[in-house]
Amino acid sequence: MPVAPRVLWQTMLDGPRYTRWHPRLDWIVFEGEGAPGTLVTVKPKRGRQTAFIVRDSVPDRLLVLETGIGPAMRFTLSIALAPVPGNSQATKLTALVNVRGFLAGLGLRYGGRALAEGLDRDLAALMASAAA
Repeated sequence: MPVAPRVLWQTMLDGPRYTRWHPRLDWIVFEGEGAPGTLVTVKPKRGRQTAFIVRDSVPDRLLVLETGIGPAMRFTLSIALAPVPGNSQATKLTALVNVRGFLAGLGLRYGGRALAEGLDRDLAALMASAAA
């Protein structure tokens, strides 16, 4: 299903619509327009709310969220949007989860692994929600 990068970008930053395509979250709040430095609070189902910061952002192209426990653990989620060559109304989505630091194993056990394993499903649901 073809969806333009702009439409996907708007869907990704629409906190109230997030749970339509990401069923493992109770809610998410972007305290701004998604520019670097924006605070993002996420409440996963059966989990504690966590504050992320937008580490990098290029509208319609890239969103990088990061959280952590000082230097002990950093958790980064990067979502890249790329227009499909020859079709400006289609987008290729890619995502990367990175957990690093001396507590990285703990971070993988308590969330990172589940997020990474569900990325393909979540990106397909994002695409479907944006197309609706």
